[in-house]
Amino acid sequence: MNTLRKAAGGLASAMNAVRAANARESRGARAYSIGDLSREFGVTLRTLRFYEDRGLLNPRREGATRIYDAKDRTRLSVILKGKQLGFTLTEILSLI
Repeated sequence: MNTLRKAAGGLASAMNAVRAANARESRGARAYSIGDLSREFGVTLRTLRFYEDRGLLNPRREGATRIYDAKDRTRLSVILKGKQLGFTLTEILSLI
C-alpha cells in the first residue's frame, strides 16, 4: 500500500510538471497529428486509437483526421507515466 501511495505521488508530480510545461506551450495552440504524437512518445498509432476508444484521449476530428491539442499531449504523457509506474488504464482514467 505504501508503494502505491509513493507511485500515486510520483504520478501526481508528473502530472503537475507536464501541465506546467504544456501551459507554456499551449499559448501557441499547436495542433498535433496522430503521427506526431506517435513519433514523439514512441507508441504505435494503434495504441493512440486504443486510448481514444477507452476514453483516455479525445482528439477533435476533421473528417477522418484526428487533431490532438496540448491537452491531449499532456494526457498522453500522464497515461504513459502511469503505465510506467504500474497503474492500470482504469486507474489512470480515474486519476485524470
